[in-house]
Amino acid sequence: MMALMLCLAAAPVLAADPAPVSESLRKALVNVGLELTEQHLYGQQRSEEAPPFMVLMPGLARGCHSTELMRSYLSSCRAGASALTMVFQFGHRTAKSPNDVLDEGACVRSVQAAASGSRCNVVLAAQSFKVVNRPCGDAPLPDRVQMQTIAVGRALAWARHSFSWESDFYIRARNDDLMWCVPDKPPPSGYIAINNIYPRTQRGGLAVSDRYAIVPRTIAHMYFDAWKIWETNVSCTHNCFAGFIGPGTWKIRTDHRNTHPRGEQALSVWLTKFDGQFNVYKIHAGDHLMRALNRTHLKIGFDHLELRPALSYEAAAAKRSEVVRCQAYEPTCDNSACCNATACPCQEGVQ
Repeated sequence: MMALMLCLAAAPVLAADPAPVSESLRKALVNVGLELTEQHLYGQQRSEEAPPFMVLMPGLARGCHSTELMRSYLSSCRAGASALTMVFQFGHRTAKSPNDVLDEGACVRSVQAAASGSRCNVVLAAQSFKVVNRPCGDAPLPDRVQMQTIAVGRALAWARHSFSWESDFYIRARNDDLMWCVPDKPPPSGYIAINNIYPRTQRGGLAVSDRYAIVPRTIAHMYFDAWKIWETNVSCTHNCFAGFIGPGTWKIRTDHRNTHPRGEQALSVWLTKFDGQFNVYKIHAGDHLMRALNRTHLKIGFDHLELRPALSYEAAAAKRSEVVRCQAYEPTCDNSACCNATACPCQEGVQ
């Protein structure tokens, strides 16, 4: 009996309360005119030691109603290779995907069914944003860019709060991307692996995709704290309303508002602050965005000209299980322009 009591006392316990909101984030929320609400929905911690990867999946709850798709998404978690933190929004459909099924009850049931009976370490939370102010008048602030950027940072906060340990690497993945993956091995120490790197801005600022990334926990703030570009203040003339963020700001001050901002621009502005403090690898992952047609079927792609034939969620899950994999890391050129292993010789130890 004593041995049983000791065993029960040592079992890992998952935190079931919302992750605290830092004072820094409270300031950013006020500056961009948003109110944040979150709630723990489901979770389980099955291991006393951290798996090597923690997958962070923030954003709209696209596809979460499908048990088949969630089983595919949780496959590496069930195998113990990764843990999973899902922070989903259930009330924000977009013009790009008006038929999204954002069913909270079905999502909880699907994730629970996919994790049941396994050693998967997973937490599922609900998140919502409310616009309470328009700091720049008629300018589109706040919009999905601010919500998305803050959501990415909150996924990290939820993972660190919920579990009793911390993985060595964080994976930023989109749940509406069928081909996100968990790699067999991590990138070298001090490297961030990103699915796409673009030529630098005219003044030398970084320009990267925000669809998928692998980030060491030691430098997680360099990627997941991008919401801090609004912590001090907002600039109504900057393309993504970034305020002053310290050294490196000179590289982005001329990015005046001339196009509709995107989430990857906010991330790029923040990463530029740390330019030279980390290296970047390009990794081929995350390239099949899906769009819901109804509760049972979807199409791949957001561009109407590129939409492929409709798939059932079951077929999409089967397709993912057959072909999903992280391809080799590719060194990038010194100026972070797009390049491949032919243009940039492979470094020792990297395949």
